[in-house]
Amino acid sequence: MAWMLGVVWMSCISGSQWTLFQRLLGFSNMHFGLIMGIGWAVYLGQVISAYAVERTGIRKYQFIVYASIYRFLWLAIAAVPFIFNPGPTAATAFVVVYAIGAFLAHMSMPPWLNWMGDIIPRRVRGRYFANRRVLTIPIQVLAVIATGLVLDWATVKQAPDTPINIETQPYLLPVICAIFAIGAFFGLADVLLFLRMREVASPPLATRPPRHGASLPRAFAAAAAAPFRAVGQAIGDRDFDHYAGFAFTIAFAMTVAGPFWARNTLENLGYSKLSNNVVFMVCTSLSAMLVAKLWGKLIDRWGRRPVMIMATVGVVFSPAGWFLIPAGSSMRVAVIIGGLTCSLGGVMWGGLELARFNLLLDISQGAARSRYIAAAAVFSAAGGLLGGFAGGWLADSLDYLQCDIGTPLRVGPFLWNNWHITFLVSALFRALAVLWLINMPDRGSRPLRHVMRHIWVSAYTSALPRAFAWRWRAFRRGDGGQHRLLWPLRLILRPGRDRVDKAA
Repeated sequence: MAWMLGVVWMSCISGSQWTLFQRLLGFSNMHFGLIMGIGWAVYLGQVISAYAVERTGIRKYQFIVYASIYRFLWLAIAAVPFIFNPGPTAATAFVVVYAIGAFLAHMSMPPWLNWMGDIIPRRVRGRYFANRRVLTIPIQVLAVIATGLVLDWATVKQAPDTPINIETQPYLLPVICAIFAIGAFFGLADVLLFLRMREVASPPLATRPPRHGASLPRAFAAAAAAPFRAVGQAIGDRDFDHYAGFAFTIAFAMTVAGPFWARNTLENLGYSKLSNNVVFMVCTSLSAMLVAKLWGKLIDRWGRRPVMIMATVGVVFSPAGWFLIPAGSSMRVAVIIGGLTCSLGGVMWGGLELARFNLLLDISQGAARSRYIAAAAVFSAAGGLLGGFAGGWLADSLDYLQCDIGTPLRVGPFLWNNWHITFLVSALFRALAVLWLINMPDRGSRPLRHVMRHIWVSAYTSALPRAFAWRWRAFRRGDGGQHRLLWPLRLILRPGRDRVDKAA
């Protein structure tokens, strides 16, 4: 029940309103890159919190305190435009509040995962989370559609090339702030429902003898240095070195273009707010959910490495659709191409993240698991932080490619601007990430060529008979004059029957 409220909160703070809020505050491309980089840098909060849980055994109230403050801070974010006028001061205030909240959000995740791991029995854990997702997806879809409709209602119709700011859209910013405030209350209610659940101490935490400095402040002080010690201890493990390089590269690729996908659809392609939410939030999640079981079967049968290679190659080409929308296309055409592009991306990213998570669990077996997880977080955070700054700098440097400022690149019927350059850089680093996987050790995995041969043979043997099933039924009926063009094929497949028909 709690997450039914949580998905409403998540739908209220993400999607079109998130991008538009920053744009209306006066964000530059560099600010967008900074926000994306901060989102990855604060990932280290998970590591600090995990060490604090191990040293103190406190989980329930760590989660509730951190998550409650984070959800409540969305009221402060919603209040920023009413305290500061849109501009550099408002943008700076938003960045500071967002960074604090994001850090607390990441700190709340390890206590919750640890706590749920003891409360939910292992034998039903998979079914529980699957059912939880199935029950909450309809609520999420309804919330996404509702927020999109409200944003479209509050949008003043303007010419396609009109910049989005507080003068051209006077009603949009107050409506977005109201959506954030409503989401904050739903998110707070989601967290507070966990007060009714009991704290269950696992045997290692319950029986651990008291240690010097086990108080919460000292635990955090010791944990702050733990990630960097973990990096030094984990480097040198050949299995982990390949994974760390992949984590750094793929995080860079994800963040270098991260904030500009939605800006391209809203400001360049003219998407409505509803269309933007459906394309990025509904198509992606539904396509990933539909193929999750297939990816799981491939991982169990063939191993993590070949699946990661296939999925990473897939995400290299998944942004191609954004380059293939002709200039001057109608919004319907742009939405269809964007929806197909995001659906392909959801399929590939879903398989990549599933295989990646399983591989990390395999690499970090034993007592050193926390060390490897901490080191992986450091490399991911470093790649994401650098990618955010690099993307913001690149988009700012090539701002003259925007239609309202300069002249975009024309390639046939397509127009590409500075955001498309960040997409291209993202695809390049995704391709570079494949190089880390080629020789990555993975115990028990099969060679990639065997996997590809199996997939090809399976697809051929299952798809071809289905494609011609209706024609095969016509052969078996022997329906006289129908399907005359297929008579030579019938002669080859059933010569005896046709000679009898001909003689008759």
